[in-house]
Amino acid sequence: MPSFLHFPRLRAAVRPGRARRERRLRILAAPLLLAGALLAAQAAAGNGGAPFELTVVHTNDTHSYAAGSTARGAPCIDAQKCFGGYARIAAYALAEKRRAANVLVLDAGDLWQGTLFFSTGHEAFAKAIASAMPYDALTLGNHELDLGCETARGYVDALARAGRPVLSANLVRDEACPLARSALAPWVIRPVAGVPVGIIGLSNDEVTEISRACPETRFIERRRALQSAVDALTARGVRHIIALTHLGYDVDQRLAREVPGVDLIVGGHTHSVLGAHPASEGPYPTVVAGPGGSRTLVVQAGLAARFAGSVTMVFDREGRVRAHTGELRELTPDMPRDPAVEALVQEQAHAVEAMLREPLARARDMGADGLDYCREAQCPAGMLSADAYLAFGKRFGAVAAILNSGSIRAALPAGSISYADLLNIHPFGNRLVVADVRGSELRAALEHGLSDEDVYGPRLLQVAGIRYRVVDNPRSAPVGARLAAAEVRSEAGRWEPLRDEALYRVVMNDYLAQGGDRFSMLREACERTMRAGSRSGAAAAGESGVTDIAAVAAWVRSEAAAHAGLLPPPEGGRIAGLHGVEWEP
Repeated sequence: MPSFLHFPRLRAAVRPGRARRERRLRILAAPLLLAGALLAAQAAAGNGGAPFELTVVHTNDTHSYAAGSTARGAPCIDAQKCFGGYARIAAYALAEKRRAANVLVLDAGDLWQGTLFFSTGHEAFAKAIASAMPYDALTLGNHELDLGCETARGYVDALARAGRPVLSANLVRDEACPLARSALAPWVIRPVAGVPVGIIGLSNDEVTEISRACPETRFIERRRALQSAVDALTARGVRHIIALTHLGYDVDQRLAREVPGVDLIVGGHTHSVLGAHPASEGPYPTVVAGPGGSRTLVVQAGLAARFAGSVTMVFDREGRVRAHTGELRELTPDMPRDPAVEALVQEQAHAVEAMLREPLARARDMGADGLDYCREAQCPAGMLSADAYLAFGKRFGAVAAILNSGSIRAALPAGSISYADLLNIHPFGNRLVVADVRGSELRAALEHGLSDEDVYGPRLLQVAGIRYRVVDNPRSAPVGARLAAAEVRSEAGRWEPLRDEALYRVVMNDYLAQGGDRFSMLREACERTMRAGSRSGAAAAGESGVTDIAAVAAWVRSEAAAHAGLLPPPEGGRIAGLHGVEWEP
């Protein structure tokens, strides 16, 4: 079944003071140790010829967070007090080019989608930004196909004209697919200080399932495509090879183990944060032993334009990596911004601000609602949001949606509803996750939602495609025994009892998926299905890159359009036993 990108794994629970001390020691020690290794490698190579040193600056999954994000991860419109953003990435990359002699700048895809910058500017904004960034090459993520292959072709061709080649060695050149007639190249050779460096692209190969690629879009098997491209470059005398992929951290490590001749894999798709950062999935860079004693470095740079990576490699006379150093850098608000890129961002920000004021729908008063009431019972804002989640996830096979009431911060207004009103309801920038959850885990999650001492609280789950009943006098019932029954709507539209042994595809926000507020059963479900997908070579669960506010706005707009501009109230009868709600037949 189709699914989404992996979500970053949580850190293991440790004492905060100890974790901070250990992290400081690692941060201080690592550059000193690696700098020593670089000097040793240069001295050794110097005995038989000058070493070749190469620095690669990289990004991935920036998802149109053009002005960066807040400390909580919500997208910004003005970058001044925010983390990351395209102007900071550009300034950082250009500073690295001034600092080091031999620098390449790469992006591993999914520049599209995620914020109002793309919602207002679409592919034209993506073209303008990617063309202005100092990228030497890019590959395609899955979201670059969200508007179809013909639109993606225009994007690829525009970047090629700007000297920013887009690469994909695994895309089959089928003339029926518009991308086959684009400037998309399998690889490119970049001369660096007179030394040829090959860059191979492996674009996301799930796009017919999780995006909107044309049916004719087909791909060569990943390992075979990479090996063929490595062989082609080697035959041309290229000894330094980088793979630029949008397949995921686990897949990249597997390719490194299976395909010799690749020095560095710059990846994306799983939003993986590496190195000395919270929720790190592994070391930066991750060193993988390959066939015949080869070694490949694997890197990735998180998501939402918040990080940029920089890895430096020193090669010996035979072209092997003998030493390396680097860091994944969080781009903090005090860091400089490139003026040219910042001007493009600010220009598009005017359209974003206008969109915030634009009315999306009208609504009648739907009754009690808002931050407090949604923690006590089903509420209009919660039910509408769950319906939006489910509408988004249905094309990926989702049958149910859940969200914690703590994610709802305001009531749905009566009268005119604007995007800004919806942002008041969902201000956190949570991203949607699609995962396969056992019935027993779903039952445990519903029960945990009732676990506050007086039942009411931010854990209460608002739902769609599911309904549940609370026991009589739930406050007097012990925690863990407050859920009386739960049902799931079948494909035929009938309500059927939740089966513990069944597997249900569920949409949720990334807060729940990461086990926030002790929803550990949901984190375990997502991690389990993620591991299953890794073994099969396809993603099985994780972040979609689409925010809850984007999904809710799309749902409000479509529902209003279908009802002459008036937003209909959501179907009730979802949480029986709280505030007099009963199931409907």
